[in-house]
Amino acid sequence: MMRTLTHMTAVVVVALLPTIGAAQGYDGLYMPLSAPPGSWRCDADFLGSDGGSIGIIGDTFYGVENTCTMTNPRPENGGTRYDTACEAEGEASRSSIVIRQTAVGINIHRNGEIIEWRRCGATDARASNDRWVSGFAMGVTEASTRDANGNAVTFSCNGGFDGELFIELGGRPIPGGPVEIEVDGQIFSLTAW
Repeated sequence: MMRTLTHMTAVVVVALLPTIGAAQGYDGLYMPLSAPPGSWRCDADFLGSDGGSIGIIGDTFYGVENTCTMTNPRPENGGTRYDTACEAEGEASRSSIVIRQTAVGINIHRNGEIIEWRRCGATDARASNDRWVSGFAMGVTEASTRDANGNAVTFSCNGGFDGELFIELGGRPIPGGPVEIEVDGQIFSLTAW
């Protein structure tokens, strides 16, 4: 049995905190956060080319006209540090990078600089929702809200004891880990599954 809660007008804002995990948590195609609309092609066929997409696929980091193999993942300050072996225009180099998730993509900390990437297709993750849907079946209660950008929050409680939190940003589930939920100006620190 599902019903719509129209009397709830809480604004939910999802801010993704960094999680620690393997490169798979960062997999995807990206473009620079500051890129003007239409200036980059978010298409796997143009991965690594100038004006094409940049990204992380498995253990490979694809920049513009360079690739790096990422190894030895380890947690660091809310992100993941990787050792990298890179090739760019026939030159090889080694360094390390720290990757942290953001609400719309990732930050890459490399050689004292921070590069911000937006996940292809991602929109601002600050969802403003006033329509919640809830239901109850087999001892489990769920309440969820979704906006037009594919951002969603679902709370699930099993008999009022065990709870779970599921979050999607831009239509993609986030990796599990710590998150902050802001409801009407009050911040709650939770763990997403």
